[in-house]
Amino acid sequence: MKLKPGDKIPLSHHLGDGVTGKYVRATVKDSDGAQIPGSPVNLIDLGNGTYYNDTLEMPSKIAVMAAFTTYEDSGYSERSDDYDDSFNMYLLDDSETLSLEDTVTGYFLDLQSVRGQIDDVSSLKGVIEDDSEIVGNIYTASPYFGRIEDEQTFKGIIED
Repeated sequence: MKLKPGDKIPLSHHLGDGVTGKYVRATVKDSDGAQIPGSPVNLIDLGNGTYYNDTLEMPSKIAVMAAFTTYEDSGYSERSDDYDDSFNMYLLDDSETLSLEDTVTGYFLDLQSVRGQIDDVSSLKGVIEDDSEIVGNIYTASPYFGRIEDEQTFKGIIED
């Protein structure tokens, strides 16, 4: 699962036999091996063997690892012999998003795709229809305006 910095981490653990009344704790560490703020956390028993907590936030680290431990008591001092620890990894979603200075407008219809990178107050405007595709990079305030229809393809780099 990929999360952006600040997203709530959906810590979920399921005991395969559906048992309730256990106590599950998650210890969450970042990619440097340090516990993230707020860790460890106790998971809430939702019934049917499912335990959940979403109070921790994803840090700006490449990944976090959650270790889930099941206990017999509410003091979290007696580990359950019936359940092994389990682990889950959450990755940082570092995909770039458009800034407020960038604009993408138009209609994108029928199995086409727009891929690439738009940097530095650039704009991409137009209508794309019928399996058409725009692939490439637009840099430095260079606009591409137009209409692409009927399986035509625009590919390339526009730089100014």
